[in-house]
Amino acid sequence: MFNVTESCLRDLGWSRVVRALAERTTTDPGRAAAEALAFFAEVEDIERCYDQVDALMDHLLAGGRIPLQGTSDVRSSLALAKRGGILDVEELLAVTDTARAAAHAKRSLLERAPALAALGEAMPQLASLAHELAATFDKAGNIKDDASPELAAARRRLIGLHRQAKERLDAYLARADIQEVLQDEYYTQREDRYVVPVVASFQSQIPGIIHGTSNSGQTVFVEPSEFIEINNHVKVAESAVEIATRQVLRERTQWVAAEADDLEMALASLVTLDVLQARAQLGLDLDAHRPKVARDGVIRLQKARNPHLLLKGSQVVPNDVLVEAHHAFVVITGPNTGGKTVTLNTLGAFALMVRAGIPIPAGPDSALPVFDGVFALIGDAQDIERDLSTFSGHLLAIQRVLDVAHAGALVLLDEIIVGTEPTQGAALAIAVLEALADRGARGLVTTHYERLKTLAFEDPRFGNASVGIDAHTLAPNFVLTSGTPGSSSPFEIAARLGMNDGVLARARAIAGGDEGIAEAIRRLSEARQAAERAAHEATMAKQLAERRAAELEAERVALRQRSQAEMNRINKDIRDASRAFLDALREKTADIQRTNDPREIARQRQEVLEVLEQLPEVPPEPGPSHLLKPKGAKGPSDGGALPSGAVVPGARVWIRPLDSAGEVVDVRGDKAMVAVGVFRTTVSLSELGKVVGDAPAQESPKKTIAVLRVEGVAQQIAEDDPSVPVPQNSANTADIRGMRRDEVEELVMPLLDRAFRENLGTVWVIHGHGTGVLKDEVRRLIRESPYVSKWRPGVRHEGGDGVTIAWLASY
Repeated sequence: MFNVTESCLRDLGWSRVVRALAERTTTDPGRAAAEALAFFAEVEDIERCYDQVDALMDHLLAGGRIPLQGTSDVRSSLALAKRGGILDVEELLAVTDTARAAAHAKRSLLERAPALAALGEAMPQLASLAHELAATFDKAGNIKDDASPELAAARRRLIGLHRQAKERLDAYLARADIQEVLQDEYYTQREDRYVVPVVASFQSQIPGIIHGTSNSGQTVFVEPSEFIEINNHVKVAESAVEIATRQVLRERTQWVAAEADDLEMALASLVTLDVLQARAQLGLDLDAHRPKVARDGVIRLQKARNPHLLLKGSQVVPNDVLVEAHHAFVVITGPNTGGKTVTLNTLGAFALMVRAGIPIPAGPDSALPVFDGVFALIGDAQDIERDLSTFSGHLLAIQRVLDVAHAGALVLLDEIIVGTEPTQGAALAIAVLEALADRGARGLVTTHYERLKTLAFEDPRFGNASVGIDAHTLAPNFVLTSGTPGSSSPFEIAARLGMNDGVLARARAIAGGDEGIAEAIRRLSEARQAAERAAHEATMAKQLAERRAAELEAERVALRQRSQAEMNRINKDIRDASRAFLDALREKTADIQRTNDPREIARQRQEVLEVLEQLPEVPPEPGPSHLLKPKGAKGPSDGGALPSGAVVPGARVWIRPLDSAGEVVDVRGDKAMVAVGVFRTTVSLSELGKVVGDAPAQESPKKTIAVLRVEGVAQQIAEDDPSVPVPQNSANTADIRGMRRDEVEELVMPLLDRAFRENLGTVWVIHGHGTGVLKDEVRRLIRESPYVSKWRPGVRHEGGDGVTIAWLASY
């Protein structure tokens, strides 16, 4: 379980990160979820969140964005629908927009963000519900007339009555006797009833009901008696419209109640997506990356920048922070305003951001352990109301940390044990750090105590780091250097701030005897810088050698590619020449086939074989020749004269003019038509001989004749498929309710046959729900019919699962 206190969150400025995240959400529910952001308890949840955030960052960089507009917190409306209540128009519109947002988000995830397809697949399918609910309302959000037949009829009647009343009123106001008593020639409505303005003194001349007066009292609004009946009809019609409207709302609410669980799941998914997308957008805005989970315990931050300063738009100096696995704490020293506290705040904020699955503004190779708790003491712990000094308040806070610190916790202590005598304060600080290290806690601590700078040389569990000042400006450079303690540089800072030279000179003289440690630290720093310069020069030399080796490898690869290209060109030239020669041979073969003189054929064949003997070996052309046989090749030969009666159609014979084996096609007197492959010619029977050395004749493969036919079954399409059926009519509809199963085929198959031949496009079969026997039989026939290309059950307004709709192929 992750442990962090409210005071720690306040010290680390966590609310600023949460506020920045909430500002990047798209929906009101998403913003509320971001403002109440919880930390992940398990490392696996953190890794899964980062996987999704990485994919969303790539999606955003590519110009994509998951559409979430229209999402509302409709949980109360869903609860009301499930309890049997009726949603009003505004509530139904909110549910409609949320369902539509879920459908759009699901489609976007599946089609445009493959890395996030799993999120889309987990979302329920609400496209059909969204489509049907949206069809209820017009663009202004009003219920459409065609929402139900009853509503359409009621509204038509109401419009007709209003028209009738206005026509009668126009005629009434045109009467001369009426105009004499009117205040003005118009009519209006009072209490939803038509009235006319009458001069107050003439009101008795217009029999009827008074519905009010003007502000001045000079005009009385009278409903003439002859209009009472039609006004009553209007009121009744309005009531009928209200009843039909409420029935529409009740029906739509029932649709919502039937899918309320899916809607709640979809809303949760949309909120999750919104906060995930906000994490990704915040990561891009901060140029942040997902850190590696350092299971070895190393804290390695590269080019780390404080998120709070970035969100304020401040210029931030990137820093590398390193806490080796064997170090429990790193002591950071250096001048005031040099960035020590910012470094603590940065690490603490990063630890919280990792627990929340938010990318951190550091290099992509940064690594952090997932801490089980974060405890930070940053700032003045003075408490005037409790009569506590800075020192006392700080000690109480330290004690609270000691009470809860444990293995796997991150502890950040700014200016540890301040406000007391330096020697004893340093000793107490060392004891506190050793106790925390014994508990397995790790972290950073800042101090000005010289004694703590030597702790790393005495105990391997501790390390040093420092911030320094610019040698020329004497101003802090905000650069963190790991491994080296730093000087607080009070004299330099005092000089930069303009302190009296005499005072500074006296201070230096007084401190002269205490500068041994500072001088040792200075020399150590100089030695470290020299070592770093040498290491840098060695690195540059290594990089130069690696770059030269890479250049040589590139030259070798380029040479190999050029050689390969030249070999490919030579091979191509050879193949082109071979193909040209073989084309000529094919032409020569064609000439042979057109020649009917066997002796001329034999002569030309011999010429071809002589040319082939001179041809160098080249890649072979596909397909064997039926007429050419290279010399020396094994195969059939002339076996002498044929026995009497052996020359019959189908007999295998040797054809001497062609010097080849062939087959007798036909015999006519002393002549025979023979075939060699596709080539046929006529020779005398004396020119035929017996075949010897012939391989057994192989049975010719049977030829198959392609017969067009319909295979498989018709495809069932989804409810949200854009295909629109031809409206139901008497020609394309069969109502089989009440029939037996064995009667279905006799009605459905002729309907399909006729609809196909007449190109009706769509067939409707009404079978009802019942036991499902008729439905199963109808759908079996439709699936197996060669006329049907696709089909689906009816949607809610088409009759639902009691109807089957089939689309037919074109005739």
